[in-house]
Amino acid sequence: MLSSLILRKVYAFETHFVQIGSCEMTVITATHTFTSNNFETIETAFNIPRRRICVFPTVPLRLRTAFFTTANSNNGCINYGGTASIAVQRVQAKGFPGQTIQIEQSLPIGE
Repeated sequence: MLSSLILRKVYAFETHFVQIGSCEMTVITATHTFTSNNFETIETAFNIPRRRICVFPTVPLRLRTAFFTTANSNNGCINYGGTASIAVQRVQAKGFPGQTIQIEQSLPIGE
């Protein structure tokens, strides 16, 4: 499987496990500092299981495949991967120059 976390400026990277009921999840935490007012790619995925990414503080997110935006979110969380990831997907966030966000990516254990 091809998946890489693309961050322009990484200040922290941490992995930990959480238990939610009978489901265990791996949570990857990183930070990103925006360099422009445009959408910037914070994750690129191809052919992966379904995942969720959340950012703090909340900023607009979008999911792009090739030339199209397939999903938008203003609540700071977005799902990606699964069967739709047969095409390369990019999770993008929009902030202002100099703003730093914390990124939390949830991955089911064993997938």
